Amino acid sequence: MNDAQAARDYEGELGLKIELGRSEFDRNDPNISIGLRIETKPETADPATEPAEESGTAVPAFVVEVELQGNFVVDYAKFSFENLARWAEVNAPFILLPYAREQVYGLALRAGIRGLTFPLFIQPGTGPRPGQNESSQK
Repeated sequence: MNDAQAARDYEGELGLKIELGRSEFDRNDPNISIGLRIETKPETADPATEPAEESGTAVPAFVVEVELQGNFVVDYAKFSFENLARWAEVNAPFILLPYAREQVYGLALRAGIRGLTFPLFIQPGTGPRPGQNESSQK
């Protein structure tokens, strides 16, 4: 945290960066690890109110970084090895995001940054399709 007062009183847009990593897949090993790295900070640093680094660029009042890893066991009798990379890229992050959201919120709160939350994410293909109402889904 670069400015505790500004961080505590911050109201505005936040930048959110999510990076995904994974272990190598092996047909002989059902264990895989999927990792998320999340960074959030004020969207734009205001040079008039933010301290500057040696390079002269503004430094955000705060940066919250969380790394989270999920360990999964794959039953290859029920799940195709060929589909594993796609699952790890698309589905696994949606399993981990609620836990990551909780960690970001808790860390920010303990650091004195109030109300730092990031949005809910909707997995593609799970909600109603455009032009489809609830009664046609039943």
